[in-house]
Amino acid sequence: MKKAIRMTHPNIRPAMLKDARSMAENIRQQDVLEIVALYGYNRSCTTLLENSIRDSRDAYAYVVDGRVLALAGCAYDFKRCGGVPWLICSDEFVDEHAKIILKFAPLMVARWLKRYGHLENIVHADNTVAQRWLKHLGFDIQVQYGATSYRFVKDQ
Repeated sequence: MKKAIRMTHPNIRPAMLKDARSMAENIRQQDVLEIVALYGYNRSCTTLLENSIRDSRDAYAYVVDGRVLALAGCAYDFKRCGGVPWLICSDEFVDEHAKIILKFAPLMVARWLKRYGHLENIVHADNTVAQRWLKHLGFDIQVQYGATSYRFVKDQ
């Protein structure tokens, strides 16, 4: 018996605020841990994602068959004088679609680096998937930041 092939139609488009609610329902556990480590338990993932979309000059949604599987963007941080790249995704994105985004992400990182000159954010110490992804994109994973996170940086 032949295994059914699931047809998917991936689309990368500008993120909309309504995408935050959809993504919050399917967020990876490691991304939730990162949010809790940075903001505490009292913050809504939906609200934080809406703020990230709103604060980012570029914010994108990775959508498959009408389902938001990942959100990514880059906001400007006046304190750090640089861009703050971010990516939140579902397990399905990591398991089935991450290779497709390998072509898109380096272009976006290069664009953000040219715009801001310096990119920096925090990654949870246990989020090894994200750390591998960041290293692939040329970020340096630096000294521990707090008890549970590492800082990642890329300069022009």
